[in-house]
Amino acid sequence: MTTTTILSEAVSSPTATPSPETVALVRAGAKAARDGQSRSDNPHDLNGEKWSTWMDGFDHQTVWLEHGRGDYDPFADMATDAT
Repeated sequence: MTTTTILSEAVSSPTATPSPETVALVRAGAKAARDGQSRSDNPHDLNGEKWSTWMDGFDHQTVWLEHGRGDYDPFADMATDAT
């Protein structure tokens, strides 16, 4: 299962619950984009799943900023214990 599959299932299915680690990685990537960091600032191993998950948050936030949509957080409606 790819990161994109995990994220799309988490967003589209009310019963899917991503791991707290996935939520934290996506939010960290999104925050990095909001803070003006470079894509190359991804602190995770290029060959690992964490790199891809962080990058998903970064890339989605970048597009949202380009379109004036504000903060990207696909997990905003989740219970706070998942953060």
